[in-house]
Amino acid sequence: MILNAPAEIYDDIKPGDIPVVPNLPEDEEACKLVLKDLNLAEYYLLAKGMTVEWDKDDRLFLFRMPQAFWEGSSVPRSSLGMPLIMEHIESIMPQVMNALFNDDPPFEADPMPKTSLPAARASKVVLNYQLDEMGFKEETRLFVKEILTYGTDYAKLLWKSYSYPTMTWKREGPPEVRSTDAGPIIAATKQSKRSKAVNGEVVVNMPAVEKVHVRHLVVDPSLRGPDIRKAKYVIHRTYPTLADLEDLRGKQGYDLLPPKEDLLQLFFPPKEMPERSLLEGRSTTSVLNTGVSSLDINMEFKAMPRWQMASNDPNLQPLECLEYWTREKCIVVLNRKLVIKNDINPFGFLPFLSANYIDVPDSFYGVGIAKLLGGEQRLQQGVINSRLDDLALRLSGTFIRKRGANTPTQQVRLRPGGIIDSDDEKGIQMIQYPPAITDAFEEVAQSDMRAQRRTGANEMVTQGSVPGQGQIGRTASGVNALSAGVGARLGYFVDQIAQLYFIPALEAFHKMNAMWLDEDQIDDILTSEMGEDYKGDALDVKNARLKFRMLAGSKMRARQQQSQSLPMMTQFLMSPDIQGALSDQGKKLDVSQVVQMWFDVTETPGRQSLIVDLTDEDKKRIAAKNEAALQTNMEAQQHQHAMEQIEQKGITQSGVKVFEQLAGHIAPEQMAGAMQDDGNQPPQAT
Repeated sequence: MILNAPAEIYDDIKPGDIPVVPNLPEDEEACKLVLKDLNLAEYYLLAKGMTVEWDKDDRLFLFRMPQAFWEGSSVPRSSLGMPLIMEHIESIMPQVMNALFNDDPPFEADPMPKTSLPAARASKVVLNYQLDEMGFKEETRLFVKEILTYGTDYAKLLWKSYSYPTMTWKREGPPEVRSTDAGPIIAATKQSKRSKAVNGEVVVNMPAVEKVHVRHLVVDPSLRGPDIRKAKYVIHRTYPTLADLEDLRGKQGYDLLPPKEDLLQLFFPPKEMPERSLLEGRSTTSVLNTGVSSLDINMEFKAMPRWQMASNDPNLQPLECLEYWTREKCIVVLNRKLVIKNDINPFGFLPFLSANYIDVPDSFYGVGIAKLLGGEQRLQQGVINSRLDDLALRLSGTFIRKRGANTPTQQVRLRPGGIIDSDDEKGIQMIQYPPAITDAFEEVAQSDMRAQRRTGANEMVTQGSVPGQGQIGRTASGVNALSAGVGARLGYFVDQIAQLYFIPALEAFHKMNAMWLDEDQIDDILTSEMGEDYKGDALDVKNARLKFRMLAGSKMRARQQQSQSLPMMTQFLMSPDIQGALSDQGKKLDVSQVVQMWFDVTETPGRQSLIVDLTDEDKKRIAAKNEAALQTNMEAQQHQHAMEQIEQKGITQSGVKVFEQLAGHIAPEQMAGAMQDDGNQPPQAT
């Protein structure tokens, strides 16, 4: 639905025009809803002065100072910018990134009840592969940097599904097999040496994350906490080209996208002009007519505003696109006139994440380092530049020369190398200045200490060295206390990023995989990543219920403690008593899982290459060894049995021989009488 007049936009929305989901509003009412909420949220930010604050943050980060001149002259004054804010941000960034991505993978996926451990590990492998493919680490780096600068930033979760052509090469023919006296050999032919191109196609179907600039997203103004997922609505402003809009054709929910011929009319004369954002700079002819934002000025390092033509190609002309998201629906309006999507939210949640550097009570937006240290940076710039101006006056000097008139009555302006006319009889002489104020040096040092105390980016973080002032760096306990304090400051911020950004992103990716990732793609990922054919069920991976946790900060110390106790645990489980007790209960110890625990805790790669399945040759060799051992054992038993028989026979024969010798010394009649008297007892020999 295209609205022809701006008045239609601001018509009141009547009761019943916006039905309850699953019913969707009419296109005209949906467009009005998006534009009215956009107008409300944008003017709320303008009233709070957020755009002015973001402009200040940009200037402070770039530490730009306008060139100043000595009054009444063209002699430049010291105008050095002090990169205090940039220095603190760039010092904290490596510490945060190393904490977040110190492990590979940087997270753990624990199985919930009714989820097997192999399914959890397979899901972990799939997610780690997708994080690498989508460039998650780079997007996180940009996300964290803007949080430190502005205090708040956003990330958008989305599902990418597209294909692109590719080309592979294969040989034109197989090599020739020749028979020789030594046996068959393989000989290269002219066809086997040549290769030919084979056209193919690469299909991309996976989740993704994109960092969103703080000016490009409009959030529900009633949100009172740092978690954007709790907002009633979010509006994401983009500026797609004709090709970008064509890529949306056929995607879920974009049934309202007009044919390409109708879209071309928007980009060619008489063409539509893209709408400008009030948050990204406005001209003096805008509705507010309140001046020019910094993004309209040719600022150093700043890119061209998104609504401006960056190419003479009409197909690359941008048009404003507003994505209106709630938990239930998604409405997309092109250039504030054409509704190209009016559908149910396919995610079931707001596909955006956010985090703050320092939270402000009862507010969504936070405070960044630029605002936190803005006053200290201005103080240092003022003190240092004044000190350099004083040095310039001392080096170049200001002179007084005699003249034949009265002493000047007008205001005297000092500048390096300047000359002041006077009636002094001494003629030309240099003005003597008082000595440099040493307090200026101390004031800058105190400012640095205050800044370090506020952000935690002290010498240990910025330079890797222990501060030399005081007694804390002279003892081991002092160094440990200092490092613990620094780790606690940065660890708190890392935990915020983990809880509001990293873990929710993993949960969203896992949910999207269950909805849109094919089982064949899961098998392909697991086979390529694990180095062997995946023998599990891909459906178990999609149905896995997982609890994600980060391996940063305190988790690393817990893992180190676990690695210390693992040898004792392994020895306990492998003991014969435990094995016997498990056998009595009809259970056994899975040794492969014990080995996997060792690999997980010690982060040793290459388990797939160290522990592999037995081949057929290995099984035959083991069977042959077992058969030989069995045969040897049988022969040993037979030999031992024969020796026992021989020994028993010798004992029997020896007994008989002894009895015969004893019987030869007794008369027969005595033997018979003794047998009658004592029964079976033989008589005693005399």
